[in-house]
Amino acid sequence: MKPVVYTRAALGGLLRCLLLVIGLVPAAVGAAPLQLELRPQAQVDSDDIRLADVARMQPPQPELEELRLGRAPNAGDSRSLDRAFIGRALLRAGLRDDQVLFSGAEQVVVQRRGNRLDPQQLGGYIDAFLQTYRERLPQASIRFVPLQEPETQILPSGRLEVEVQPSADNLLKSRSLTLVFRVDGRTVRTLALRGKVEVQAPVVVASRRLARGSLLSQDSLTLENQTLASFDDVFFDPRALIGMKLTRNLNAGQPVIERVIERPAIVTKGGFVRILARRGAMQLTATGIASEDGHLGETIRVRNSASEKEILARVIGPDWVEVEF
Repeated sequence: MKPVVYTRAALGGLLRCLLLVIGLVPAAVGAAPLQLELRPQAQVDSDDIRLADVARMQPPQPELEELRLGRAPNAGDSRSLDRAFIGRALLRAGLRDDQVLFSGAEQVVVQRRGNRLDPQQLGGYIDAFLQTYRERLPQASIRFVPLQEPETQILPSGRLEVEVQPSADNLLKSRSLTLVFRVDGRTVRTLALRGKVEVQAPVVVASRRLARGSLLSQDSLTLENQTLASFDDVFFDPRALIGMKLTRNLNAGQPVIERVIERPAIVTKGGFVRILARRGAMQLTATGIASEDGHLGETIRVRNSASEKEILARVIGPDWVEVEF
């Protein structure tokens, strides 16, 4: 087979066809220029600005519509593109000035869409977070007081999720709350808000001055609305404290907290007790004398009245102890 020999004219024609395919020369000399009508404003969602975002094109050229003009602004921000800027981008794509006819706006203001969260909306996310604590304390008033009002946040558009994280495990000791913003599952921003969590709730307080060693009763307790320092050491129901013994003096209006009470002994030193001895299914009872006070579940020393031997027994009820043999 003889090799194919191309003339200079033929090679020039092939090269022109190739350039035509990749868009670097017009289809024909004297062809109508591309008409671009620039919009005065445009909005984008992606990271890039395309020619189709800012202009209407005649005749339509789908590939040219995807031409990247530049980077989009941050969410909520804007940037301006004038005709000269767009013309340079077209020149890099192979279109000369005489091949493009501009109309419409002199410049396009491109704005990137986003999720806009004002201070009131940010407070709503915090309020929803605090709601879980309100469910534990239905009568409590719980709020977060920031040191200063947060600024409006503008985030990328998409499915928005906001997580609120306290700075400490104990909410009332948190000195800040951090809002974590996720769009389409990706963390895009965090916002730390300094402030404090205030909780007011009706708690059990002494209705009058109570001396150390007093046994709490219904008339010695009342409810009073107070600001809490912790959820863990206060009581919200007076009935839970009736019969408890104070380990320190309390003034009227002072909260009854966990560390100032103890359960009274149900076995008293020197008092008679019933001793229940167990071994499998077999049970025996005897009498004895407690050598020390005992609370429910405690193990104390008891002297067996019959043998005069001192044994260790567990308190299982008022004046009852149990041993295994």
